[in-house]
Amino acid sequence: MVGPLHLSYLLADARDEVETTLGALERSEEPLLDILCECGAPLIEWGDNLTGEIVTGLFERYQADLYTRWIERLHAAGKQVGVHIDGTLHGITPAVVKTGMDFIESVTPEPCGDVAIEDLRELAGDRVILWGGIPGAMFAPPFTRAEIREQVARIIDAHWEAGRFVLASADQVPPNGDIGLVDYVGELVEEMC
Repeated sequence: MVGPLHLSYLLADARDEVETTLGALERSEEPLLDILCECGAPLIEWGDNLTGEIVTGLFERYQADLYTRWIERLHAAGKQVGVHIDGTLHGITPAVVKTGMDFIESVTPEPCGDVAIEDLRELAGDRVILWGGIPGAMFAPPFTRAEIREQVARIIDAHWEAGRFVLASADQVPPNGDIGLVDYVGELVEEMC
């Protein structure tokens, strides 16, 4: 977490310079937003790799308004907008939802994340599409097929009926992961649904 630590020091020592730099970065990205609004892609995902562990307050102070403005422009251009959150979900998820975000990708619940599967919808609200649910770590030891089965069953029980949930690996399957477990998830969905 060197980046957030250094940012904290910079904000303490040179807040004006940091905020001036952030403003310059925002202005430099305006042409990119224009391109995104004009392109044919219906979905736009920011790869910010957010987490609630340490950045929620920084997000609310320095990114939330920007997200809101950009999402409004992208929505006006007919786009749906998402963001990658594969860390802790408390704190950051409600803050991101307030910006008008349409989907949150790489949602990592328990046993690797900080939110129970059954509590994800309460945290994110009814509007946002949640994408993930199976922590990537579960595709590797020490996790087992039985634990994957239980995870899939819990997701289906909690989210299938209401929809707005894309069952997927939350972040990458690790290098020591069993790719056969990915196929197994597909088999489980066919069996359970």
